[in-house]
Amino acid sequence: MNKEKWAREAKLVLGSAIKRSGLTYEQLVVRLAEIGVEETLASIKNKMRRGTFSFIFVLQVMRALDRDRLDIG
Repeated sequence: MNKEKWAREAKLVLGSAIKRSGLTYEQLVVRLAEIGVEETLASIKNKMRRGTFSFIFVLQVMRALDRDRLDIG
């Protein structure tokens, strides 16, 4: 699988987790700030659009969503 396909898959997996939580990106910005992670709405939109983000960001988002599992199926 090439890099673009991995990025697409990453975007789908994390995007699905966010959608299942029922939060908007605006609400995610607030939740991230509550756990000490400073992200802007624009930075989140850009990361999700590209599908290129660090695993640290994935962990931060999952913590902000109060989830301890990520379905990559």
